[in-house]
Amino acid sequence: MKKQKFTLIELLVVIAQFLCDFAEKAITVFADAKNVITRKFLERIEGVRGRKGEPFSKKVSLSLPTPFTLIELLVVIAIIAILAAMLLPALNKARAKARQTACLSNCKQHGNSIMMYSDDNQGWIVAGKTSGGVPGQWKFETAPYVGMAVATTAETYKSPAFGGRGIYGCPEFKGYATNAKAISDSKSNPGKYSGLSWNDWVSGKDAVGSRHKLDKIKYPGETAAVGDTVDDWQWDFGNNKDDYNVLLPIRNNDEPDKRVSRRHEQGLNIIWLDGHASYIKQLEIASGKNKNIAWYYSGTK
Repeated sequence: MKKQKFTLIELLVVIAQFLCDFAEKAITVFADAKNVITRKFLERIEGVRGRKGEPFSKKVSLSLPTPFTLIELLVVIAIIAILAAMLLPALNKARAKARQTACLSNCKQHGNSIMMYSDDNQGWIVAGKTSGGVPGQWKFETAPYVGMAVATTAETYKSPAFGGRGIYGCPEFKGYATNAKAISDSKSNPGKYSGLSWNDWVSGKDAVGSRHKLDKIKYPGETAAVGDTVDDWQWDFGNNKDDYNVLLPIRNNDEPDKRVSRRHEQGLNIIWLDGHASYIKQLEIASGKNKNIAWYYSGTK
């Protein structure tokens, strides 16, 4: 299967949002600039009329335009700087939106691969971890369906293609900057951490009794399979580096930041067990549903 690209609609949405923000702010700034320049021009015209009431035509015919003063030049420079400062956040927002869309595109492709794996394996769901409890088994089991088959799970850890810049990654994922354990492990295993990982409460390990069948999942369209993981700028897990490589289910009394990513505009992208992918706010998924805080993570509800 080839890697999906942005759809035309997704690209147009991002471009339209950026252009609208740009146009709105640019019109305001240029209107202010026009008012300043117009006022300065009128002041010059009034000066040309003469200090003692001489006829306007006499002075116009003899006077030449005077150069900008230093203050006027500084005003123009300040307006340009203000315009740049106003447009930069809009540009950054558009870039972040594009990366969120690219992440969602990767998620949609993996939603298909998860469904195909289940179809080919008597309805069994992909396992999140190895039988020894190491995250990443889901990449190994879905790899053949995205044209990246490898012989062992360990091979996915060593290959950057399974890391944050590949199809298994989130483009907004920047790696780790503060947690020493995660920094060291991600350097040794560039394919192990990618910003996306498996829900620890569904088909958690490649072991008897841990793997689930798809038809046993209640409300698969509201049960997470894979999603954005917590970054170290959001929470420091100390020595528990593998927590950065798991879609951590929310639990009672947990702070949302400790369990649920907010990498994309205070939310995250999720692949659900019916194969579709979508964006959800951090506080929405952390609050649960129907008085069940783990609603979006539990396969049994």
